[in-house]
This record gives sequence, C-alpha cells and structure tokens, in this order.
Amino acid sequence: MTDPRRHNVFLDELRSLIFQELTARSWRDLNGLMDRIGISWPDPEGLGKEKYVNRELNSALPGQLEQVARWFVAHQVECQRPSDFEDAVSWIEAAGQKSITDITRQRLLSELEGTDLVGQLSVDEFIRLVGRDPDDRNTKYVKGPQGLHAHSLFEALVHEQLFTGQQPDSSLVTNREFLTSWGLLRWPDKRVISFLDALVSPTVRTAEAQLQWVESLSAVIQPDGYFFDCTEYISGRPVYRFINTSSRVGTKPKNIIFASDGPKPELGLSDAIHNDIIIFEHADSCLIYDEPIGDDGVLWIDLVSWWMKRRNLSDREHAGKDLGSRLLQSLQSEPEKTVFGTYFRETKPLMGDRLPALFPQVYLHYDPKTLAQLRNNKRLSRQQMDFLLLLPHRSRIVLEVDGKQHYCDHDGVGDPARYAETVREDRSLRLAGYEVYRFGGNEFRGPERGRAAIGSFFRKLLARHGLLKEESS
Repeated sequence: MTDPRRHNVFLDELRSLIFQELTARSWRDLNGLMDRIGISWPDPEGLGKEKYVNRELNSALPGQLEQVARWFVAHQVECQRPSDFEDAVSWIEAAGQKSITDITRQRLLSELEGTDLVGQLSVDEFIRLVGRDPDDRNTKYVKGPQGLHAHSLFEALVHEQLFTGQQPDSSLVTNREFLTSWGLLRWPDKRVISFLDALVSPTVRTAEAQLQWVESLSAVIQPDGYFFDCTEYISGRPVYRFINTSSRVGTKPKNIIFASDGPKPELGLSDAIHNDIIIFEHADSCLIYDEPIGDDGVLWIDLVSWWMKRRNLSDREHAGKDLGSRLLQSLQSEPEKTVFGTYFRETKPLMGDRLPALFPQVYLHYDPKTLAQLRNNKRLSRQQMDFLLLLPHRSRIVLEVDGKQHYCDHDGVGDPARYAETVREDRSLRLAGYEVYRFGGNEFRGPERGRAAIGSFFRKLLARHGLLKEESS
C-alpha cells in the first residue's frame, strides 16, 4: 500500500522536475512542447512564465504529471535530464515503494567500501552504463591510481591534469561518499538494479573477478528476495542480471518423494493442516526427504546426512556410496544411469561439499489411485519426473530423459496426442517457475559421446546459476 505522505513528497519532486524542464524553454518552445505532449493549458493571462507553469503544475492531476514524465522518457532527445525522468517513472510504477530496503542499501555501501567500483571503465563510462548522465551533478568524479577523486565540474574542465589521475590527495573520496552523493539511497529500485547489473558486467570485470563480485553481493541482496542469474553469454562471458525471486517457484517444498524402485507407494495425510505425509503401503519402495529445505536448496552432503540418520550410519563416505547405490536402483534405463553417474563424476570434483543433490524419480504430483483404477480418466498427466535439482534462490531444475513413451504409443508408432501432452505439461511446469531440460535418447548412442555432452551440460547449468565458474568457449 502506498504511503500518502510519501506519495505527496514524490508528486512534489515530480512537479519540481517538470517545472525546471519547462521553464528552461522560451514561450514559443513551451507552447509547441505542450502540444506534442498532448496537454492543453489555458491562456497565461499576463503571468510570467515561471508563475504560469507553477500555477498549472499545482492544479494538474497526478495522472497529468505522470503523462508528462512518461513523454519525456519516450522522447529523451527533448529532455535535459532524461535519467531523472526515468527515475520518476520508475517511482510511479513502484507506487513510491522500495523493495530494496534502506537497510540493504546501507549494507551495500559497507560492502562496496574500498573496492574498485568502476573496474576496467572510466567513471564516466561506468555512470553511463548505469543509465545516468555523468554531467547531471555539480561534482565531477575522476578515477585515479588511489581511488576516486571529486572536483567541481568547473575545476575538472580547467585542470585537465585531473583526468590523468594526478589529483591532490585532499580530493580523494570514499566509495560511500561517492555513492551517497550520486544518489544510491534515493534511487528507485530499477536504478539500483541497473547499478548492480553494471557492477558484475563483463565489460567492467575480468572473468576471474566477475564471479567473486556475484558471490559477495549475493549475500547482501538475498534478504530482500533478489539474486543474480546468468541470462546470456557475450563473447563467451556470462551476463548476470539482478532478479527477484518472485520469478522463481513461490513456495518451499515440504516433502520430496523420490527414488521409487518398486510398487507405487500408497500415501495419505496424517495431518491435513500441515500436509504431513504418512505411507500406508509399500513404504520400502520409495524415499521421503523430510528435512527442512531453505532458500539455499538441498546439497548432496545434506542428503547424505539425512541418509546417515535414517540408516544409523557413522561413516560419511560409506553413507554416500550406500545412498548412491540405493538411488541407482530406482533408475529404469541406461540413459538415466548415464545422466546420474556423469553428474557426480564431472561435477563433484569441481564442487566438493557445495554440490547440489540430484534427486531421481521424483513424484511431482501424487495421485493415490492406480492407472487401472483411473482407467482412461487420469487426473494428473505427469506424476513423476526423472531428476530434480533444488538450487539456491528457490530455483528448481527438472531433467527428463525422453524414451519412446514420450512420443509413441505402446506399439512404437508416433502418437501426436501423447507428444502434445508432454509439451503441455512442460509449459505448466515452466509457468510454475521450474526450469525444464530434456535429453533425447539419440544423444546417448555411444557412451563416451553421451557422457561428454551430459558433463558439459551440467557444468554450464551450474555456472548459469552462479555456482561454478563458467566454461570457456
């Protein structure tokens, strides 16, 4: 809900911004501009330009002020301070609220103190990358050998040696002073996001430094529900974007029913309020992971620790091998076994104790009736997924190894209806926030080729989620 007092302050700031933009023009230019914006003002009745603009802005409805602000964003060549209008529109869209809190912004100031903010760029280049105009403030910041230096714009223009990094020490400013003066504490969320995206940009950081910055900043921003996600690659380098976890699966899993190696278990609820599961029949044919699952997902060491308690084992290495053997029993085909084995062989040496757990044969939806009981009225198309990874920030990865049953009938004949059902279920999963990846059976012709492709996939997947250094192209 919008705070009325904060909203009024925002409207006053927007009026002031529009006032400065309009009064900087001649009467003729002002009239032509208002025509282009699509707003008709009455005759000035002899008022001076400043009094006239002030009168009309004070009587304008909030929607009219927003219309002017949005027009300047769409026509930046006609605007002296386009980034300020961009921020104004961002505040409008956010109803004047911050989701990146003042506490997190102060923590960012502390985290960034003493670091090389602009990396391989000049200060002006970095400011432009964030979407600001380097000359929209009275102070000019220049990068020197010992940090950033602040001078008035006049001094910077008069003393060209300031651009060489030979400034007097008295001009040296801290990152906190620079970012506070620049406006980090006052920016709308959208501008903060642009700033954080720039900090980890491949144009700013070297390949080695990029992931270190992602990891250090992630610890600061996660409490507000944000994380960095690799969204694309440029010249083999990852591009990380600042993303809200609302784009991920919204709720935490309570139970993971997996590794079924026998008859379908018959489940029920021992507590319908808290969704506590009880197994009526065939309890020995599946596993239920019921440990608390936080925003960091489930690691392999978490799963091994759970197995040690379940089996009353004391040796972690022995427990890991024992669990691995049990999980292999649930796999139905050689391609599935190839995926499972390759995951551990290729990624465990790289990840160590940070390796996410790979759950096989996971029940996504559970229907207590058998297919025979349901006959042709099956209520849930996909009840089981081949593999599931629960990664940090509530990222859930579904892996499917496609056999003929995904696109053929029982006689091995292509079945368009069955294929349509498969892709429809994939869409439902993606809309629910899951990432879905499929492997075709033909990819596994030739064991070595299959293992190489699967290994490369897993390394790129973990790098995409910031858990592993990206592969070089």
